[in-house]
Amino acid sequence: MTILIFLGSMIGAMALGVPIAFALLLCGAALMWHLNMFDAQILAQNVINGADSFPLLAVPFFMLAGEIMNAGGLSRRIVNFAMALVGHVKGGLGYVTIVAAVIMASLSGSAVADAAALTALLLPMMVAAGHDKARSAGLIASGGIIAPIIPPSIGFVIFGVAANVSISKLFMAGIFPGIWLALSLWVTWWWLVRKETIAPPPRKSLAEVLDAMRQAIRADVRTVLTPAQRERYATLTGKETVIDGYSGVGLLTAFLAENAASVIAIEVNPDAVADTAVNLQDTNNVSLYEGWLEDVLPQLPTPDLLVVHPPQKGLSKPVIHTITRKRPFRIIYISSDIATLARDGKQLSQAGYTLKAIQPIDTAPQTYHLDTVSLWHWEN
Repeated sequence: MTILIFLGSMIGAMALGVPIAFALLLCGAALMWHLNMFDAQILAQNVINGADSFPLLAVPFFMLAGEIMNAGGLSRRIVNFAMALVGHVKGGLGYVTIVAAVIMASLSGSAVADAAALTALLLPMMVAAGHDKARSAGLIASGGIIAPIIPPSIGFVIFGVAANVSISKLFMAGIFPGIWLALSLWVTWWWLVRKETIAPPPRKSLAEVLDAMRQAIRADVRTVLTPAQRERYATLTGKETVIDGYSGVGLLTAFLAENAASVIAIEVNPDAVADTAVNLQDTNNVSLYEGWLEDVLPQLPTPDLLVVHPPQKGLSKPVIHTITRKRPFRIIYISSDIATLARDGKQLSQAGYTLKAIQPIDTAPQTYHLDTVSLWHWEN
């Protein structure tokens, strides 16, 4: 009878569409009632204890990392790097898929996120090149399952928490099987395409390979301000013209577009510009400019607000000169190096700007690196 109640309550709840976690909860409550041991406090305590697991926080964050990779353009740059590396080999798009799958698996740990990114980017390319669509989709799906094996792995995290096994040792144990699986896919793909007559793209030069690698590593990471910080520093009323220099993939541009009359985004990386166009495709008050800020800014009208997030070397002299000549009323300066912020801030002060607010942001916990957000007003 106990087994009947156990199975009946669980299967019945699942048949009604109840999520498995809650179906197990109902199953436990039914057994407690059958054994005259029902206690609501025990149920509540087990629900809280089951969710109170710090390592399990890695699971949603790994999935979030995969989504950020897709939306931020990192997946595209990884594919471009793999294309530059092995795209010239016969059947090269298949090898590109395998290399990209391994690299992305070492970043996200989510098979779904990796497979979705690879499908969106590579399946149309493989079909257009002449590869069989079903075979290409099978290769991408097979490459996606590398993600739960190569660390960081969501499956290893869950197993380590449930079985009280060292997660770091599980990660170490998954490296060789993941690489071996990738090599097996490599050999299988070579066997399948050895008789194909599809012409591969030309070999990339060493400079192009290194540039693709640099783009994949750099990934145009930008400091993301919290909503409170954006409201504090931007204080937009919907009537302002804003220039977002070094806009990256448009994360901050999206907020500015929601609260300003018009936004001009400037970015030198063509991949980042393409990603910004995709991320802001439903926005009609953003103008994108591809080029160096030193070249584009002098051609634009004076904005009400200028947002700059330069690399660690800070603002160049031509940019500082253009700012002091155009004199936008407000400047939000997001700095990755406090030394260059001090240098550039001195020049802004000499040109008539006053520092109104400044705040450090710990974007890399447990390291010495800090980003800094500062607000400058033109006082003259």
